[in-house]
Amino acid sequence: MAMARLGLSLCCLAAALWTAPALAQGGDEADEGEDGEASEMGAGTDLTPRDVPLNEDDDALAADEDDDALDEETGKPGSASKKPADKGLDGEAEPLAEAPVDDDEPPFFGVSLGAKGTVGGNLWTEPETIPAGALIFADTAGGWGGGGGLYTELRALWGYLGLEVDLLFERNSSWHNVTINRVFEADWILKWTALRVPILVKAILPTSGVRISLGAGPEIVAGLDAETELVVKRGEDVVPASEIEAQRNLFVTEAQTDTYFTTDLGLAFEVWQLAITLDFRAGFNLSQPSAHDDRIEYTFGGTPAAPVVERMNIIASNSMDFRMLLGVAWETGFGF
Repeated sequence: MAMARLGLSLCCLAAALWTAPALAQGGDEADEGEDGEASEMGAGTDLTPRDVPLNEDDDALAADEDDDALDEETGKPGSASKKPADKGLDGEAEPLAEAPVDDDEPPFFGVSLGAKGTVGGNLWTEPETIPAGALIFADTAGGWGGGGGLYTELRALWGYLGLEVDLLFERNSSWHNVTINRVFEADWILKWTALRVPILVKAILPTSGVRISLGAGPEIVAGLDAETELVVKRGEDVVPASEIEAQRNLFVTEAQTDTYFTTDLGLAFEVWQLAITLDFRAGFNLSQPSAHDDRIEYTFGGTPAAPVVERMNIIASNSMDFRMLLGVAWETGFGF
């Protein structure tokens, strides 16, 4: 019995000595497997636990990496991170807004309705074929004119072509200074009211906010009434009052209708539905006669040997005039 137990103990010892090296080798292989698996994962694997924010150094590194990235649209570095796409409520990028459409193009047809005020100067040119001894209305003279009225302007071809028609009432004057024998000096003054109707064809440059135009055409100037005035400036004390009064009585005038050729340089400043207009005009009288005796009609009395002037009838008109006009108009447009 004792021998049997001793034999069993020797068998167990021998089995333990036999399996010990194998167990030791298996432990080393297990350790090498864990180390190798860790090395195969490499440094690029993010071992940071989820929902744990990076530290400040990691944020800077991530920003640098975004700056070095190339934008797919521009091909420039850093543009992808600097231009974040706008996102809607569903998180998707919204499309870029379309460029605004230019609505400032003028309409095909345009209409202006308004009023203008006028002011300017008149010119009477020196007449031709002056008779001997003529003292009055033999030189250049001048005066002023001013008034106002209504106007309309029609425009076509997107504002490049225009037609303006005015209805203007004006009061005019013309001074003719006369000196006799270096003693007597007086102003012979013509005064008259006229209705002016210019019909102007215009070439227009419709720039943004302001229209620039150049126009020309006929202008009808119809005299409505006329009167004269004689103002003594020097020598009233040496000339009898009866003679001065006689000169006033023989000095008469009458209104007439003239046709002018008028040019116009205009500016129209657009303000909402209104236009503020500024015009510079020059009118040239085409119907005024050039000869002295055709401008002035004399009526003589007395005897053929000693004729006496009983009446001087002077045409109340200008040879040319210059005007500045300021106006305001309501505007509308329609068409294509």
